[in-house]
Amino acid sequence: MLSRLYIYCAFLFTFFLLFSCKEGEQPKSTKFNLFSAIQHANNFKLIEKSNYTELQIIDPEKGKIERKYALLSAGQFPLLAIDVQPIHIPIKGLIALSATPIGMLHKLHEISTIKGITHRKYVWNPTLLRNIASNRVGEFENLAQLNPEKVVKTGANVLVFDGFGSYPVVEDKLNKLGIVCLPNYDWRENDPLGKAEWIKLYGVLTGKVKMANRYFAKVTKEYNALKKQAIKQKNKRTLIAGCLIGDLWYMPAGNSYAAHIFHDAYFDYQEKNSQGTGSVSFSLEHCLKAHNDASIWIDPGVSSFQALVRVNPKYRFFQAFKTKNIYCYSHNANYFWENSAIEPQHVLSDYIQLNRGGLSNKKLYFYQKLKE
Repeated sequence: MLSRLYIYCAFLFTFFLLFSCKEGEQPKSTKFNLFSAIQHANNFKLIEKSNYTELQIIDPEKGKIERKYALLSAGQFPLLAIDVQPIHIPIKGLIALSATPIGMLHKLHEISTIKGITHRKYVWNPTLLRNIASNRVGEFENLAQLNPEKVVKTGANVLVFDGFGSYPVVEDKLNKLGIVCLPNYDWRENDPLGKAEWIKLYGVLTGKVKMANRYFAKVTKEYNALKKQAIKQKNKRTLIAGCLIGDLWYMPAGNSYAAHIFHDAYFDYQEKNSQGTGSVSFSLEHCLKAHNDASIWIDPGVSSFQALVRVNPKYRFFQAFKTKNIYCYSHNANYFWENSAIEPQHVLSDYIQLNRGGLSNKKLYFYQKLKE
């Protein structure tokens, strides 16, 4: 009898030990076991703290932390350092003042999370266009003149904008209204997979961590398989990229995102050794001398040969013009800007097909030959 009493008391002790703190327990921690680490992206980090995950946005120029955010669950209000802003997740809504978050949220089935954009003329996504037409999504064309009251009315609590080292003038007022400004630097990534990896950030913000991780793993596998396929080509085609803007021809620098994909597609890109992660610029005379014999021209910024000649009649002297080997995404630019960052495997696939000289029957995904 006594032994039964001991067993009963032990049971009660264990029961109360497990459940007595339930009424006053702390909110669930937002520690995500985040894919071990960010693998390719350089411009953001997700750092596990004791009871939350810290998002760090990295300044692409200096390589130092530009902003810190504490990703918190509902009801979680820890004491934070003065330089750390709280974001409660999943977020209520997001204003996307750049195109790439739209494509990433689409992959996560979270288009309804978007409550604001720049202007509908820059949008491709059909669902988002319908939401704009029905006034469920606001338009904020001028970042410098954001109306805080209009932002609040959308119901969004995060505003994503292209980072150029400066923030919205009304950021302090937006913060006081519960809206966090988040710079987007995916466009400054020089690794195509690093750019695509920003989907993990949106996965965390929307509560779609596993889906984001699965999608990125799929993209990585497909991209790397295509790279292996590309190096089996016997010949490299010479490539010129970009176009004249004013008096200067801008083309991807040697360490840029685009040059990285040119390399992976096994192109002979003559500016591959130029310095920088953005663009390099040259005179038209330099390009006529250095790139006149390039067999293919990518991204001239227009969709027809007639438009190209209107920009500058001297374009006719390039070999790629004479042989009609000029390709661009301009026929559907909004689609490209929304989706190319999150589908680098399709950009690479297009380039591989172009490098083969059209010998493959595979249809191009983003690109199209210029029309007459």
